[in-house]
This record gives sequence, structure tokens and C-alpha cells, in this order.
Amino acid sequence: MRRGTSSRFPPDRYAQATNHTFGRHQASNNKGAQIHMRTSEIAKRFLDYFEQHDHLVVPSASLISPNPTTLFTIAGMVPFIPYLMGEQTPPKHRMASNQKCVRTLDIDEVGKTTRHGTFFQMLGNFSFGDYFKEEAIHYAYELLTTPQDKGGYGFDPEKLWMTTFTDDEEARSMWKNEGVDPEHIQIMGMEDNFWTTGGPGPGGPCSEIYVDRGPKYGVEGGPIADENRYIEIWDLVFENYEVDNVKSKTDLHIVGELENKNIDTGAGLERLAYLMQGKQNIYETDEVFPVIEAAQKLSGRTYGDDEAMDEQRLQDMQWALDDEDIRAIFCTRGGYGSLRIVEQLDYSIFQGSPKWLIGFSDITVFHSKLNTLGIESMHAPMPKSFRSTNPAALLRLKEFLFGKISSYRLPPHPFNREGIVQAELTGGNLTLLHCLRSSVLECKHQSSILFMEDVGENLYSIDRMLQSLKLTDKFSKLQGLIVGDFTEMKGLNFGKDAYEIIQEVFADYTYPICFGFPAGHAENNFPLIIGSTIEMEISATGTTIHFQND
Repeated sequence: MRRGTSSRFPPDRYAQATNHTFGRHQASNNKGAQIHMRTSEIAKRFLDYFEQHDHLVVPSASLISPNPTTLFTIAGMVPFIPYLMGEQTPPKHRMASNQKCVRTLDIDEVGKTTRHGTFFQMLGNFSFGDYFKEEAIHYAYELLTTPQDKGGYGFDPEKLWMTTFTDDEEARSMWKNEGVDPEHIQIMGMEDNFWTTGGPGPGGPCSEIYVDRGPKYGVEGGPIADENRYIEIWDLVFENYEVDNVKSKTDLHIVGELENKNIDTGAGLERLAYLMQGKQNIYETDEVFPVIEAAQKLSGRTYGDDEAMDEQRLQDMQWALDDEDIRAIFCTRGGYGSLRIVEQLDYSIFQGSPKWLIGFSDITVFHSKLNTLGIESMHAPMPKSFRSTNPAALLRLKEFLFGKISSYRLPPHPFNREGIVQAELTGGNLTLLHCLRSSVLECKHQSSILFMEDVGENLYSIDRMLQSLKLTDKFSKLQGLIVGDFTEMKGLNFGKDAYEIIQEVFADYTYPICFGFPAGHAENNFPLIIGSTIEMEISATGTTIHFQND
């Protein structure tokens, strides 16, 4: 490496549930003209469809939850909990609504993804001891795939993917009966495919419906591989259990079966709207964008200006890479948006005369890019964090920059796995490593020592990212692992912290593992040279890390 210098429908019910507009044949022949529906029309079609199928359409309930276990109405099913639990008799055993919701559970995702909003509208159809899985699956598939000129939403069946609960072979068989490609039906566990409100009440396994936005939005492999490319639009919950003592999505107590087998579904109206309106996110839809327009007038800034900012950043970065008088490039802060420009840069001059690039967090994007080019870079503190960084770490950074590449000696850690290994160091922020997996920017995993750290993530997200990387075989060919700081973690996950989750995920491998390296989003953020060959020796007395050319 170069340094920087079978059908359960009764006959009469099936006849009732199928009319001249909607049917299995039409649903599978999706060739009608496509229109960009307004959000209000999308909602109307949903409610009209279920009214035609003998559902009582009810207005949206209050945003303040009537259920004492939740503060806000977090999902369309919340107003119906007494019916689901068998505590009250519903006015009708089939109902539908467009419910206004507030979900603070997702607040950390708002602004980060294309699909999350604190306030949203949830379309739902409900059955209280009437129909169950087969009818719920049929209704959803029919409405989604029936051409728009025949009253449906007109989604291409080939773009639809389904996830099902671990042991729900019944649901998988029903999706196949609807004509879904078996390869588009994936299996997930409780974390993803078992629904509760987060407190005591009804719960049950679910089947989620996703739309594939196409290869430019992420990697192949269905929802299990990439939930940014594959967008969840509808969740069908088979509410047949009572739960309590809910500590997390996977740590709960199933009290027993409910009196009735119920159906509770939720389709995200804003998600349907942005996909059907050809927009890039929920904020550009016809009902939300007027808020942005008002903000533009008040702020004097134009939506999309970040694209112009990207162009300026691109120019600045290109100049820094090419100018031979520049000996090192310090990234000022975390570098959100790096992913938008990294592949637009020309690295030809830089490759001939490399220099240090220093940063961490989102700068992992550049570390990975340089790693693919065979050029070393430095995972280290940035100017924005200098004031909060341990002076000893800053001194070590200075020494590294001026050629004094020293070794590290770390105390023992109870999770360490002993051994000696020499290999190239790669890695960075776990969230970015997961984002870049199977892309042209993916860092080297084969025969490497992987370093990873993260900040501010939910523990279940840490587990999900690691499991996804493991399933895509990113860990089996490593030579070793260095675990940095995982700070400000959120939520609960089986009662384990981030380091216990990591220990469990890597239990299947035999290579040396070092826990507790002082690097990441913390005061002790000591530099590491990504792309450098290192020798790591882990014993009962501690860990020693030698950089090549010490």
C-alpha cells in the first residue's frame, strides 16, 4: 500500500370479495396506463376498495392515543385495540381507515432516509374475528397490482417483494398462490416480522410488502439486503396473540392466543405517494412539498441547493487531491454527502502522488475508496472534534503525520480472542461499511483485519447490520477484527450492549479479535492507518499492534 508522502374462502364470500373491477386475472396483467395520483386519490382508492369489500370506513381518530400504554396514536390499529383484544364489540367486524399517526420511535430516522416522517398517515384494513391471512393477502396484492385504469394502484408484480415470519409457511404458500415469485418471498425473524405496539396488548407475526426501486438505489437481494432500495409500503399483521412485558422487539412475553384471529394492516400513505408520483422521498409529495415551499420563502434558501453545494465540494476536493503543494487533506467534519461525490472525482493525479487524507465517521466513504485504489489513509480526529479529543490522541496524530508511526499497547479485554496475525487494516464506521457493502466502494474484506466503530445507533440496528454483513459472507475471510468505540447506543437488544452483540456475531469465527481500541466518536480517538499492513498480537496480558515500517 502507498502512504501519503389451497383456498379457505367460502364460495359466497369469495364471490362477494371479487367484482367487475378487481380480480386475480386483472391483477396479474398489469398493463394499464400509469398516472401520478395525488395523495388524496391514493387514500380514496384504498378506502373505496375496502368499502366495496364490505368494510366500514371510519374517520381518523385523535393523535392522542386512547390506549393507556401509548401516548400517541403510533399506528392505524391503536384506536381498534379494544376490538382486537375482545374487550369491546366493534360496530362491524370489517373496518378500514386512513389514520393520522405520530411515531416518535422513528424520530432518529427522520431526515436520514427517504421514507420516515414523525407525522404520517396510515391506511389500514381490519378484521375482528372475520377473515384472516388468505383474504388479507389477496386484498393487498389485488389492490396493489390491479392496473390504475381498472381502479388499482398499478404496481408491477415483478417489483414487489414480501417478507414473512420465520415459521409462517402458510403465508408464504398464500403469496405463491397469488402468483408471487417464490424468490421474492423472504424470511425474517421477530425483529422485523413480529408486530406489537411496544407495550402490552395485541401482537402477532406479520408479512411486509416492499417495492424494488431499482439498481441505482442499492444492491440486489431483496429487503433482507437493502431497505433503501426495497421500500416497505404495507404491513399485514396477523393479530392472534396477547403480549406483555415487552422490553424490545425480540424480548417479550406471549401471554396466549386472543379469542379471535384478527387482521391489522398498515400501508404508509406518504410512501405510496412518493413511489406513485415518481418522487425521490416523502417530502416531495404533493401534500408535503407545500411546507417546503413555505420554508423557502421564509428562509430565502431553495430546496435542492445542496446539489449546488455538492458541486462546490466536488471542485474543492478535486483541487486538494491534485495540488502537489498540498501534503495532507484534513476533512473538517464527518462528511455527510461524501457518497454523492466520491465517484465523481478523478484520482489519476492523486494516485501518482498520494497524500494523507484524514477523517472518520462518514469519511469512511473515502477510506474505502482509497482502499480500493491501494492507497493508505488515516482514520483520525478532525478539526471539528479537536477540542473534545484527548491531547494524547492529537499528539499521536501529529507523530503519524510526520512519519513517526508508533505501535499501540492495549490492556486485556474480557472479550478478546488471542492470537497473532499480520494483514492489511481496513474498515471504519459500521453504518457506512454496511451502506457500501457489495458496491464498487466496498473496502477489502478478504485476508484483512477489519476495524469498526459507530455512534448513536439503535442496538437492534447494530445487530441487523452485522447480521446482514455476515449473511453476505463479509466476515468469513477476515484475518482479524479490531473493535473500536460504540458510543451513545440506543434502545435494548436482548439485554446485550453493542460489544456483547459483536462478540455473539463473531463467535463462529476463529481469528484474533481485539476489543477496546480507543478510536471512534469518543474523546480517545487515536489514529489508525487504513490500508497499512499491521501485526496484531493478542494475549492474556493485552494487545500489541505494530504498523509496518515502525
